[in-house]
Amino acid sequence: MTIEYIKKAEKTSATGEDNTRDIVSAMLKEIEAGGEEKALEYARKLDGWDKGSPVMTREQIDAAKAKVPQQVKDDIHFAYDRVSGFARHQRDSMKEFEVEL
Repeated sequence: MTIEYIKKAEKTSATGEDNTRDIVSAMLKEIEAGGEEKALEYARKLDGWDKGSPVMTREQIDAAKAKVPQQVKDDIHFAYDRVSGFARHQRDSMKEFEVEL
């Protein structure tokens, strides 16, 4: 069975790599020179951010935290415990090992 391409990509990750590197480098230089205002300008341009300051007050953080269901919080803690436990065992062993968490 032959593959029929309906549309082929103009660039691959390899061909666009240099261009991407140049764009990101220029953006970082602009942010370094322009500071927070330049970073916010890119946030508006690239992400559609229009909510004012990205710095949240304690009240805003608490309100957002209150919206997260307890099951999601429990799942995050469970995943954290598993990942950090595995990393700890891996670091301590520095050799091939198997552990059941």
